Amino acid sequence: MNVSSPTEDTEFLIRHSMLKGYQALSLLTPPLYTVITLYRCGRQGFAVNRMLRATWIAGGVGTAVGGGLAWGRLRSQTPESLQDRRVRLMYNNTQIRTDDHSTIGSILFAVLTPALMWRRAHIINLTLGGAGIGSGVGVLVHIARSVLEDNEVNPKGMLDVVEDR
Repeated sequence: MNVSSPTEDTEFLIRHSMLKGYQALSLLTPPLYTVITLYRCGRQGFAVNRMLRATWIAGGVGTAVGGGLAWGRLRSQTPESLQDRRVRLMYNNTQIRTDDHSTIGSILFAVLTPALMWRRAHIINLTLGGAGIGSGVGVLVHIARSVLEDNEVNPKGMLDVVEDR
């Protein structure tokens, strides 16, 4: 096993939390924005451009909040617990698949959204909002595949604290 410094472990874990924040808010924002807008303004108040803008801004906020919360939580951890958590994340196939599906979805939707909705929104909102929606769709695809393939997901395993051995 490679011996890494606590700084490297902390940076890895903060980047991971930033990605999870992006994925979470990119997944939640489009349906929430749609429901809230339709409830408040009806169909006349809904615009694809605004929904895509809200998605990529929320993804950026999720990234910042995820990183900030991780930094606050990890700065008091011991080097052994940081290294253990990093190793468990690096070798967790479910986590790797989730991130891969999210990345693939982001790239795919960043390209497809402008192609399909060219005249409905500004290019920056189409590209970045499409990437955010794709990230959420990628996470949903991973969850659906896990359920359909009967893979057991155990999030508690990622929360365990390192015990002195």
